[in-house]
Amino acid sequence: KLELESGETLRADRLCLAMNACDSSRLLSATAPDLSRELSGIRYDSIASVNLAYKPEDVPGRTPGFGFFVPASGEAYPFSSLKWIGKTGDGKNILLRAFISKTLLPEVFHQSDEMLLREIQNFLRKFFNIYALPKFSSVERYPNALPQYETGHLERVARIEEKTNGYPGLYLTGNGFRGFGITDCIRNAQSAADRILRSFQGPRS
Repeated sequence: KLELESGETLRADRLCLAMNACDSSRLLSATAPDLSRELSGIRYDSIASVNLAYKPEDVPGRTPGFGFFVPASGEAYPFSSLKWIGKTGDGKNILLRAFISKTLLPEVFHQSDEMLLREIQNFLRKFFNIYALPKFSSVERYPNALPQYETGHLERVARIEEKTNGYPGLYLTGNGFRGFGITDCIRNAQSAADRILRSFQGPRS
């Protein structure tokens, strides 16, 4: 039985929480406290994404490959990773995206959107000689979006799966368990859907 904020009540034979583990933990804190505690142990990082589009003629020379990560030590950079997306399908724009981790770069993450754009553009001028203004720019922030797989993560996931089995009809999926990439999340969702289908018996299958 699901009680919504609107006061509406929904009933279901099966419930799949397809969300961040920390959100599942909050929803299950009263009804499944043991499972909620294990889920709460998966730590999440907040991410800011700076998105830029340039005309190809404004990007001198060859762009780097797929992207690169910046180590925590050494010279400070205004991002945690920089990804060159490449040209759009019509070839009229070159796209890139810089990610800023709240955990790794809290002093940068908490700056205004305008300051983040300025710092990334300053970096591009210094390292890639891109002096033109971007055709398009935006900043998107994703609170508690990226799970941090710490030592012992797979053992924790095994405990979560074991405890979930103690609540018949409950299923979990999302980026907190076995991979946080898009393809990982699709594969995990398909696996959860298969388990739900198998749980039904008789003609309802």
